[in-house]
Amino acid sequence: MTFSSAHERRLSIALLVSWLGLGVSSSSGGAQAQPPQAESELLAGEAPLNSTEVVDVVVTAPRRFEERRSDGVLATEVIDRAQIETSGARDAAQALATQAGVQLDGSFAGTGVVLSGLEPQHTLIVVDGERLVGARDGVLDLSRFYAADIAQIELVRGPASAAYGSDAMAGVINIVTRAPRAELGGSVQGRYGATRGTPSFLDGVGRHGDAWASATGGGDHVRARASAGYRRIAFFDRTPETPSLTSGRIEQVAGNARMDVRVRDDVRVPLFLRVARREERTIDESASGAVYDRTQRTDDLTATLAPRVRFGGEKQLQLTASYARQRARYLRDQRGDDDGDVVEDAREQLLTARAQAQAPLASWLGLAGGLELLGQSYRSPRLEDDGLRGRASPFVELTCRFAERLNGSVAPSARVDLDSQFGVNVSPRLALRVDPRAWLALRASVGRGFRAPSFSELLLDFQNAAASYRVRGNPDLRPESSVGAHGSAELRASDAVRVTVSAFRNDLRDLIDTGLVEVVGGEQQFAYVNVRRARTQGAEATARLRAHALVELELGYAFTHARDLTADRPLSGRARHRSTARLVLGGGAQPWTLSARCQLAGKRAFAPADDAATSGVSAPAYVAVDARAAYRLADEVEPFVVAENLTDTRGPSLPLRPLTLYAGLNLSY
Repeated sequence: MTFSSAHERRLSIALLVSWLGLGVSSSSGGAQAQPPQAESELLAGEAPLNSTEVVDVVVTAPRRFEERRSDGVLATEVIDRAQIETSGARDAAQALATQAGVQLDGSFAGTGVVLSGLEPQHTLIVVDGERLVGARDGVLDLSRFYAADIAQIELVRGPASAAYGSDAMAGVINIVTRAPRAELGGSVQGRYGATRGTPSFLDGVGRHGDAWASATGGGDHVRARASAGYRRIAFFDRTPETPSLTSGRIEQVAGNARMDVRVRDDVRVPLFLRVARREERTIDESASGAVYDRTQRTDDLTATLAPRVRFGGEKQLQLTASYARQRARYLRDQRGDDDGDVVEDAREQLLTARAQAQAPLASWLGLAGGLELLGQSYRSPRLEDDGLRGRASPFVELTCRFAERLNGSVAPSARVDLDSQFGVNVSPRLALRVDPRAWLALRASVGRGFRAPSFSELLLDFQNAAASYRVRGNPDLRPESSVGAHGSAELRASDAVRVTVSAFRNDLRDLIDTGLVEVVGGEQQFAYVNVRRARTQGAEATARLRAHALVELELGYAFTHARDLTADRPLSGRARHRSTARLVLGGGAQPWTLSARCQLAGKRAFAPADDAATSGVSAPAYVAVDARAAYRLADEVEPFVVAENLTDTRGPSLPLRPLTLYAGLNLSY
């Protein structure tokens, strides 16, 4: 990796200051009820497959310090390992597809998530609690993360900047990787398939497939898990009369390693490592008729070290150091014209250091707090200058428990982000939980969220001569901000029946958009500006039912009203009504498992090309159904078949391939 010497000096100084600041800082932490040791070991939610036990340990809301999901002040939704397996989900995006109120948004940048009616860049995606690099147009592609290596996915809705800082205006999604085990074991998974409507469906030319292998083992003091996988997704084309492809070919190779070292019973040192290479190839056609072969290759590396010390009882201290980098190489080859070729090499780095602790101040009062330091750099030919920023962020949370008449707790918290580019951003939040009955939990929170402009929005200088336009960044942009509220009621009628109802509202200011600045020589020149105001509000409901250990049914419904207040029109691509369903039959003592998941979305409005208009077009409602059937020939051998998009649903901005069939095999030992 090569940078200018001046850039290296600036980055080194920023990171050195961050590390020195961490070394001299002190923090004290908050008291939270500790889960039993057995559940703490599961940290990744690895309930046995086909088990009816609900994994109750989460780490997202308390920021890595485990707590029981049922005890948390903030509501945390969990997609556990058993749900991921039985659904046949291939990646994190598919695992989230049938979560109530979660809408996937597909584009050239990848598959992002629309949460509470807000755009993908307003939901923070973390892996094992740590930020990643590689977002394109604000979208961190969820299809990058293989389902085979995910233990559980945790989702916290509502402004979460008080805990996580920038980008968490709508909430946080934490992808928790699978933990190592003491016993020696491993698994191999593979599948092969094809998509309707492409040559691959009949003659096998365009094959889909993936393979994944993992191994784990260790002893009382050292445990390790390693995994590696390969995926190939063929192109598909809904418009064979044109040279362009609807979706290009993707190949990805990835590896993960995790080691847990127990120095003593009260000192634990987890290490995480992830590497990946992804290549995307597609064909585009411009409005002028030029045809381009496009290739993008990305190389990712993420490493995290997170030692933790327990001081007895509820006192804990954790130090975290995380490093992430991505190199993205882009080639645009114009057919028949070498002058139209473009070659770009972009590099991004992120270093995060954090110290946090928790401790009780009294039997009813706990304190949590810490300091997070961040250094980030980005270099691309599309930017006028190298992007560089540093951020220091102290945060604190009090947890006050009360038990008279109403059993519950209240948790005020705040975070101050001192940004080298945007000065001071304060993010307070107040969360309340009340359990008026043993079967009822009421939760509410209100807080402020913000998103710092990306390097592209600040520094971009991109010209498309063929289309006669140019887009420039704006170094004077202000951070986007929001004030949001979220409330929920969770009814636990029995272990077999759970119902959750929630409502939300978000008021947003200074949203970043592109605006036409001037026309020079026939070329339109656009720039990023803070112009938009928006409001999203709605309600969601989920019911989970289990019967006779052979039937599990989960139903969800979401109503979302999202409006661009500046243009006085609906926000693009949001479905006002969305329903989801998941059905699992068998499992447990039965060798067979049948599962299906369905999503039904209403009409979605899209903004017109003419930004001055007040009404746009609407995409029709759609239904998408996936199904999976598996049969255990033995404890270690399970063949399965998967059908994705059985209804063959197609449409604009839908991250859905046409009907795709897979056959596969799981082997474990």
